[in-house]
Amino acid sequence: MTEKDFFGSGTVIDSAEDKDVQDFLSEVSDKMQVDEDSGAEDTEGASETPQGLAAFVREAFDRSDSARKTIEEKWLNALRQYKGIYSPEVLERMDPLRSKAFVRMTRTKVKTVDSRLSDLLFPANGDKNWGIEPTPLPQFSKKKEAAILEVVSQDQGKQISPEELYVLMQDEAKNQAGKMSKVIEDQLAELKYREIMRDVMHSGNLYGTGILKGPLVSISENRQYYKKEKNGDKDRKLKTRRPHNGISR
Repeated sequence: MTEKDFFGSGTVIDSAEDKDVQDFLSEVSDKMQVDEDSGAEDTEGASETPQGLAAFVREAFDRSDSARKTIEEKWLNALRQYKGIYSPEVLERMDPLRSKAFVRMTRTKVKTVDSRLSDLLFPANGDKNWGIEPTPLPQFSKKKEAAILEVVSQDQGKQISPEELYVLMQDEAKNQAGKMSKVIEDQLAELKYREIMRDVMHSGNLYGTGILKGPLVSISENRQYYKKEKNGDKDRKLKTRRPHNGISR
C-alpha cells in the first residue's frame, strides 16, 4: 500500500478559490445563454465553452492538489514518527555507516493518550457511556393517549384524574425510552461501536483528525425458507434495517 492509497484523495479549496469558481461558472453560464431576440443559442460562445471548462477543471484540480500537500506532509511526518521511520530527506543526509535507530517517543505518547481517553469514555465494566431519559412533559399522539386511558379505565373501572394521567404518561415514556435504549444498544453492538471509537480516537491523536459519521442505517433483503403442506418449500423476502458507519480520517 502506498502513502497515497493510505491517505486517500480529497480537495482543499480556500474561500478565494471558491470565488474564482463562482466567477468562472458565471462566465460560462453567460456564454451559454440563449439570445432572447433571435431565440437561437450563441454558437460561438458555446464552441469555446468546452475547451475553457476543461482548462478550468484542470487548473482547479492542480490548485487543490497543491493546496493539500501541506496537510498531507504533516500526516506523513506524524505517521513516520509513530512508526519510527526517517523521512527520505533525512536518510539522504545520514552517513551510510550511521545507526538508523529511531527513538519512537511519538508512539509512546499516542498510545498513552489512547489508553487514558478509552478509560474515561468507555467504562471497563461494560456500562454504557450514554443514556435516554424522557422529558418532564412527554408528548404522545391523541391515539396513544386514548389507548392508555381506555386500558386504565377498564382495569380500574373509573375515570382517572389529571394527576393520575400525568403519572401514567411518565411511566409510559420511561417504558418507551427503555425500549429505544435497547434498540440503540443492539445497533451499536452490531457496529462494534467501542472498537470503532478507539480507532477514531487513535486517528485523532496521531494525525490530529478523527471523524466518525454515523450510525447510518441501510435496508437489506434476506430470504427465509419455510415448508407448506400442499405446495412444498416456499421462500419469502424480508427487509431488515442494518446499521453501518462511515469513517474518514
